[in-house]
Amino acid sequence: MNWAADSCDHYWEHADWLPPWYILDRWCQRDDRCRQAKHEALLTACERREVQYGRRDGKDFDDPVRELAERRILIIERASFEAWAIRLDGNSPLAGPPRPMQPLPPTPAWAKPIASPVLPVVADACTQQAEEPGVEVPAEEGCASAPIASDRPNLTPPAGDVPSNEIIAAFPVLADEQANTEWWKTRMREAKDYGLTGARTYAGRLREPSRWQPHFIAAWLVDKGHMQAKVVKRILIRSFPDWADAADYFGDD
Repeated sequence: MNWAADSCDHYWEHADWLPPWYILDRWCQRDDRCRQAKHEALLTACERREVQYGRRDGKDFDDPVRELAERRILIIERASFEAWAIRLDGNSPLAGPPRPMQPLPPTPAWAKPIASPVLPVVADACTQQAEEPGVEVPAEEGCASAPIASDRPNLTPPAGDVPSNEIIAAFPVLADEQANTEWWKTRMREAKDYGLTGARTYAGRLREPSRWQPHFIAAWLVDKGHMQAKVVKRILIRSFPDWADAADYFGDD
């Protein structure tokens, strides 16, 4: 596993605005119930303006705090949080050093590559577009691999996976939303080159997006050093509850 990303934690000490997950990682060292309680307390403090907050997309729309948190664009002002935490607990969780990360256990049985289903290609999708202007090929998939819709077999994407847009929204590798989307689309489009085919269960065609298994995406992000294990664990539990059992692989907070 590549743990180069862990060495970047100290840069947060120089940030005046912090994402909620960073505060919770430093504040809560117990179970998910503790974390949820402190998360709710933090959101309530923001709603009461006891803690100042903003949005990382730079827009000035006055959206509700919980909506910003759900969209993962909420940021918390360090100074006002520390003042509030000191009033609440007598000290700030941000004052101490970060807790060391635990190494990942051996790869579990479920983390084996999945073969992507192969659909028969009966015609070049670019040719189809020329003949049928109303048919679009998504940017995520190459136009040369999609069959003509009328000749395509009636296949349903396998259960137990999610579409690309849910993966992109749930795993913000980059802070900027548009940049994050482009980052993911590049890797999803070139899944083989980036080592992502094992996480893909359905290669999108025409208007249908590709589909992915979140726990394999999480393992790939950690293995490539794009995200920390504790971060992907939290995302799996909160955004993909059907895969919550797989979060145990990534250890404790």
